[in-house]
Amino acid sequence: MRKAIFLVMLISISLVVACSDSGYSHDDTAAVVKGEEITVGEVRFVFNVHDENLRNSVEMYIVDELIIDEVRNEMGIDLTDEVESYVEADPSYPFDDIDPEAAERMRDLVEEQADRFNMEPEEYHEAFSQASAERTVYQDRYFLEKIDDPDSNEIDQSIYGVTTALVDKYEDEIEIYIEE
Repeated sequence: MRKAIFLVMLISISLVVACSDSGYSHDDTAAVVKGEEITVGEVRFVFNVHDENLRNSVEMYIVDELIIDEVRNEMGIDLTDEVESYVEADPSYPFDDIDPEAAERMRDLVEEQADRFNMEPEEYHEAFSQASAERTVYQDRYFLEKIDDPDSNEIDQSIYGVTTALVDKYEDEIEIYIEE
């Protein structure tokens, strides 16, 4: 099941890709949230996004960071063990143990991103898996804590409402520097 979720995540992320990175460097500040800088490179690393879709990805990254911070610091929940279990369950590069067609797409994505960040594919995949697992595990816990009926048909609306309320809570502590 986790392999399928990971595959869907990688494919979904790859769909966010546009055409070029010419406007922003990896070191440029994309946003400051609660006093912490988020760089363009950090956003690109997680979302494999190019400049045309960067603003939207920065906003998604901010929500992820707020959720992680909220669970850790406001709720006092440490999910380190769950994150590590999630990482261990992910398929490993070069993805030989999954569907060959999906493995090829995933290898292409990992190799493109590794090249983009001057990393070896295995190194990129390991770091990406860690970042992705952390986001997924903390989001899951946050939504379970905040949504009364996570099995309802209105789950998308519930997630939207919960994330909007979280962003509103910290609105004065969020500055985005990427143009729309």
